[in-house]
Amino acid sequence: MEKDLSQTLPEDNQEVSEDIVAQTLCGVVILGAPGTGKTTFCKALSEFLTQLDRKHAIVNLDPANDNMEYKCTIDVQELIRLEEVMEEFKLGPNGGMIYCLEFLQQNKDWLKEQILNVYRKDGTKYFIFDLPGQVEIYTNHSALRETLSSLVKELPMQVSALHLVDASYLYDKHRFLSALSLSLTATIGLELPFINAISKIDLLGKLGRPEMSLSFYQSISGLKYSFIGDEEEGGTSFANKYGKLSRELCDLIERFNMVSYTLIDITNKLLMANVLMQIDSQNGYFYDPQKLANAKEREIDYEGVGQYMDQDAVMDLEEKYLEGNDEGQE
Repeated sequence: MEKDLSQTLPEDNQEVSEDIVAQTLCGVVILGAPGTGKTTFCKALSEFLTQLDRKHAIVNLDPANDNMEYKCTIDVQELIRLEEVMEEFKLGPNGGMIYCLEFLQQNKDWLKEQILNVYRKDGTKYFIFDLPGQVEIYTNHSALRETLSSLVKELPMQVSALHLVDASYLYDKHRFLSALSLSLTATIGLELPFINAISKIDLLGKLGRPEMSLSFYQSISGLKYSFIGDEEEGGTSFANKYGKLSRELCDLIERFNMVSYTLIDITNKLLMANVLMQIDSQNGYFYDPQKLANAKEREIDYEGVGQYMDQDAVMDLEEKYLEGNDEGQE
């Protein structure tokens, strides 16, 4: 049963609600397919938070992550390692990963105690969770969801999720449709406040101009029209067979209206501020007294960042990342 703080604190006191907010931990889980830049983003986000003087900790929940680019405060490999599981139980990488996550779920008290120890040590209440790249851990299996749910209910901790999609998917409508489907599945599967993002947009200049404007990916609408005519002569064998299915999937995704993408370039501080604003709004840290008291945080005009991203950002970003691309392709 979810912990009800209102039953343990006095009523009719404005300071009570502030205390609840102040005591609630916050976190963001970073997920996505292999190669989307999860670990790199965790490092970049950590560096950005350090510049803002925000106390935080990175939690590695990947039992096979032997090449961490960041300073890890909590590491699941202290509890269980994929390599050892595979060797002992003669399992493959995917089966071993599922075993590790089920083991973590069974030992969720270990994870909670690790998080609380960090909080008790210096008041750190913001946690970044780096997840494994296997998508089935949140699309087809419940262990990870149950583990995160226990953090939300029992610490308590407010957790949001950031799902990364590689920018290279923008150049193939079928790959992008599969990414959309995965984003929707992950949103439903994890049962967390969700943000989807296109990573590595700084590479767009090298890859060419996508079929759609960047504004299209921020508000998905009308994607099915790009699949019209796929069954006609000249289409690929896959497109001829699955054109109708693709359009039906597009209708399904747009009907849910749960998937849109923010844009990420880890070298662009404006885009990092924008995605951080979205993360903090989803996990509640945006209104946390610790954040509001931070002078460095107050230097960022988050309202101005949001207005700029809604109005002028796409034109400026396309000029920055795609300038000269059209000439180079002629």
